[in-house]
Amino acid sequence: MEREIAVIKPKGVNHIKQAVTLTATYNLKGRNISLNQYGEVKPGNLTKNRGDIRFAGELATESKIFGDSFDEVEDQINFWLNHPMVEDVNASGKDGARFTIEIIEATKRKKRSKTVNVNRVVSTVYGMTESERKDVMYFFKQDPRNVSDDDITLTLVDIQDGLLLKEPNTSRFLDTFGSLNKQSVANKVEMLVYVNKGIVSGFVTEDADKFYVGDVLIGKDDDDIALFFKDNPQVYDNLKRSLASDGDDTAFNDIHASDDDEVTPAQRRAHFMALYKKYKLKGVFPSDLDRAIERIHKYEEENGIELSE
Repeated sequence: MEREIAVIKPKGVNHIKQAVTLTATYNLKGRNISLNQYGEVKPGNLTKNRGDIRFAGELATESKIFGDSFDEVEDQINFWLNHPMVEDVNASGKDGARFTIEIIEATKRKKRSKTVNVNRVVSTVYGMTESERKDVMYFFKQDPRNVSDDDITLTLVDIQDGLLLKEPNTSRFLDTFGSLNKQSVANKVEMLVYVNKGIVSGFVTEDADKFYVGDVLIGKDDDDIALFFKDNPQVYDNLKRSLASDGDDTAFNDIHASDDDEVTPAQRRAHFMALYKKYKLKGVFPSDLDRAIERIHKYEEENGIELSE
């Protein structure tokens, strides 16, 4: 049974007042190709039976491609996808395009994926503590001070204009707060939360797209800052101490936990090496401890074991 596979429209179709034609021929990699009226791709520039699409102003604003399956009309769709004047609505734009093609199944896939992602974001946010939700606000450069937890939740996931329900924020949230089981991700998220807390509190300044702690340049983007703090832990520690002195409970707890922690880097590495051996993970223990911890946590997740610290 035939079904609608794709739809082609002029861009800005609602504003078209006159007829326009999409010519079914173009040059691809140095050779002309055409589409005939039967949906068959032919070499050269056809002069007869060419499958041009004519949009008759407001009377005919779209052209649909039907078939029993995508495979049946794949050549025809690929012809239009490669047309210099046609862009895919589910892909990046194309300079000079005057028409669009929408592959119905691709749109459905995109919507399904978006629904799944939105549900993940909402359930994750509602499963967080009030303090964790505040951290999300800081991460996305919002100031949660003097804002109730209910209002923070609405700001993040309100169904109409929630901050996290719009791209690219949805994907970024899932790549960060949705992946905190990865130690490297968790470390980077924590650093960026503290940096943004520092900006709000005045301990971190931004000038000409560069960030400073005092007079010390810490970077111009997330990756720069994460690398700087990894190489200069004393600056990171000083930032947390400043925030703790300013009344930040998370920073206060981190500082005191750090002060009470007598585990040396060598002891920490030995601890994870023992777990690596206990779980009989394949290969040599990675030289990068973060990579080793990621593999250990992945094994623990897959086997229902509480993540080790």
